[in-house]
Amino acid sequence: MVSEDKLMWTAGKGVGYHSFTVRILITALLLFGCAKSEEAGIDIDGGDGKIDDPCNGLPCEAYYVDGTSGSDANIGSADSPFATVITALERSRSNSRAIFVAKGNYEGSIELVNGVSVYGGFNGDDWTRDVDKNRTVITGGLRALKAVNISKETVVDGLEIKSSDADEESESTFAGWIEDSQGLVLRNMKFRAGVGAAGIAGENGNSGAAGSAGFQGNPGCEDGGLFCSKCSRPVGGRSGPSQCAMHGGAGGQPGNGSGAGLRGLTGVGGALGGNGGHGSGNGHGSVGSPGANGQNGNSGTAGMEVGTIVEGEYLPSHGTNGTSGTDGGGGGGGGGGGGGNDSCNSYGSSGGGGGGGGCAGQPGTAGTGGGASIALAVINSDVSIEACELTSSLGGNGGAGGNPGIGGTGGNGGAGGNYGGSGQQDDGGNGARGGSGGLGGNGGAGGGGGGGPSIALFCTGDVSIDLSSTDLQKGEAGIGGAAHASGNAGADGLSAQSYNCGLL
Repeated sequence: MVSEDKLMWTAGKGVGYHSFTVRILITALLLFGCAKSEEAGIDIDGGDGKIDDPCNGLPCEAYYVDGTSGSDANIGSADSPFATVITALERSRSNSRAIFVAKGNYEGSIELVNGVSVYGGFNGDDWTRDVDKNRTVITGGLRALKAVNISKETVVDGLEIKSSDADEESESTFAGWIEDSQGLVLRNMKFRAGVGAAGIAGENGNSGAAGSAGFQGNPGCEDGGLFCSKCSRPVGGRSGPSQCAMHGGAGGQPGNGSGAGLRGLTGVGGALGGNGGHGSGNGHGSVGSPGANGQNGNSGTAGMEVGTIVEGEYLPSHGTNGTSGTDGGGGGGGGGGGGGNDSCNSYGSSGGGGGGGGCAGQPGTAGTGGGASIALAVINSDVSIEACELTSSLGGNGGAGGNPGIGGTGGNGGAGGNYGGSGQQDDGGNGARGGSGGLGGNGGAGGGGGGGPSIALFCTGDVSIDLSSTDLQKGEAGIGGAAHASGNAGADGLSAQSYNCGLL
């Protein structure tokens, strides 16, 4: 009689031999096609002949990546690995094959492919896996790892993701960016954000131009009958001009004999001219009204502690510009002197022109917000985060708001015309001085930009986070931008482990 041991090892000696041989071949094939792990062994249940976990919790088919020995011209097998994760992801688009990445440093940002899982922590010599010993580091740009529109289960396990420091105005940096995705699992990951860039200061507003002075009126003169001298009626002093067209009013012309002088003209902006003097001697004109001062502009608002995400872009919290002041009004012209009638009729002297209004000061412009440093941003997504480390760095400082421009001074009113003398003007009244132009209003100060936030986990929109055994480390936020004493300084950025994620 042949023993059971003899039957199992003798070629062609019965069914037992074939059953045993099939089991050996299956096990060998599965072991050959799978990466080995020091974390878990292969679990074979000899009782029912089924292999419960042939590849130690990892996919049994994968592309292999080794930055030291691989080449992107290779086929991606364990013996012929690719050199870059980017190439492996491109190859996986057509077949959703997983990716195993050997230890080392890999340059360049990556964007996940829907349904393609990526595992780091392998030894490229024998493809055993130990995440702690075999650091797999991907150093990318401002968004080092990006996942958009993931709808199938996609696992990323055992990678260290680093984003670069931002260097352009108000730029932000994100180690991980997840948007419009479900079914994404992050496990044994380290996300380390770079430094956010500083905002820039706003520009100072220009000061308003000063108004020009009104011109002096003209002397009176005799203009009588047969034995008296003749003269033309003196014109009023010309108005003071203004670069912003807020001119003063011209001076009033004088009266003759018993006639009253004319009122000075109204300045632009509504300042009334002075009344003319009464006739029949010694009726002097009245001073023109001063132009109204312009209103100061409003200061811009300050940037806040956190920016917003709009259409897939993070927008730092900038300040806003101030508003312009308003122009000062032109002064009213001085009233003309009344006529004289002592011996001969005469004209009084004319009124002086009103001063031009000062122009408005221009606003300071806003300081821009500091860039954010965010380890992981989650936008409208459901994500499972297991045994990870999320670390943000320095947020950028906000830019200072620009100083306001000062309103221009108003021009002085022109003097009334000089007395023409006893032989000419005689007892005719004197014209009055024109009113001064109003001050231009100051511009508003620009608001300071908000400091850039430093946040480990940032969420916005419809988000569901399943967080377990994960360390959230916040960095130092940026300082808010300063502002003029009349303005609004930006808020300091927010430094937080999480923001808007619904975590307790």
